[in-house]
Amino acid sequence: MKKPSYHINRLKGLPIAFLFLFMALFAWEQAFAGSMKTDWQKLSTQRTVLLFQDSKDLHKFNTKINFGTDIQTTNANLTHTIIQKVDDLFERSRELLEMHGFVNKIMVKIFKDKQQLDQAYRKQYQKQGSARAWYSHDNLTVYVQLNDLHEGMLAHEFAHAVIDHYLIVPPPGRTAEILARYVDNNLHKQNFPDTENAHAQGYSAQ
Repeated sequence: MKKPSYHINRLKGLPIAFLFLFMALFAWEQAFAGSMKTDWQKLSTQRTVLLFQDSKDLHKFNTKINFGTDIQTTNANLTHTIIQKVDDLFERSRELLEMHGFVNKIMVKIFKDKQQLDQAYRKQYQKQGSARAWYSHDNLTVYVQLNDLHEGMLAHEFAHAVIDHYLIVPPPGRTAEILARYVDNNLHKQNFPDTENAHAQGYSAQ
């Protein structure tokens, strides 16, 4: 009897190899999907809805955003303090831009770390990204992560939201970025030039 060739034996093993490969890919996909599944908790303010994962994240968010209130934070007044800080920060962004009349609430999605933030970026845009934070006009959401966050960064993203909704035609990306950086850089400054008679300071003034 003629023995089966070596090549035929190799072919017989291929279906088993493909089965193991498929099982490994399926397990990886399930693990990745599981890491993206999050039970979000909500805290509503006048201007925003904060989405966070647990109370520890809320405490850490409070320590990262130092703006507006001088009240010493306790467990009893934590949510009140955060609400005041976030709304004051949003109003400050509008004030610096001189763009008022905003009516929509902005979602602020707070991730624990850069890994979670990058996963959210890949899921939303179907590509790799290195953004430290961003604002999505499509779903009115600011995305941030707790290991790299400060009040200037959040005000910067609020500025993008205000600009996009105030102007009938959104400005070019670079123009919007310049305006948002202006908010970030001047957030804590108290004195600004009087703009009441700004027209008299232009090149055409006589």
